[in-house]
Amino acid sequence: MEVILGLWNEGLAGLEKNASEAETQHRAARTALAQFKKLRDSGALTDPDATRAEYEQKVREHKAASEQWQNAANVLTEAVGELDVSPRFTRQRSSTAARCPGRLMLRGRG
Repeated sequence: MEVILGLWNEGLAGLEKNASEAETQHRAARTALAQFKKLRDSGALTDPDATRAEYEQKVREHKAASEQWQNAANVLTEAVGELDVSPRFTRQRSSTAARCPGRLMLRGRG
């Protein structure tokens, strides 16, 4: 009808469309914020500071376990390096390993 009467203004129609879209987006954001507040107040969401603290604690525990493992690996490497392994024993160990997978036979010093 506006077009027939010559009252149609494209610039004004674009502004009305933009205002309508902005109102819809504002309503959606307001609803999302209300849902977030409800979840936060009910305790369903964790506190970000608590999450960061828990993460940092796990990082420290991982670092300590890694250092402990590295120390044990170094001690094991030193202990294996002290064994007297002759070429004959190395061949025997290789054939035993081929026959019995999953089983390692070591001969100590004697």
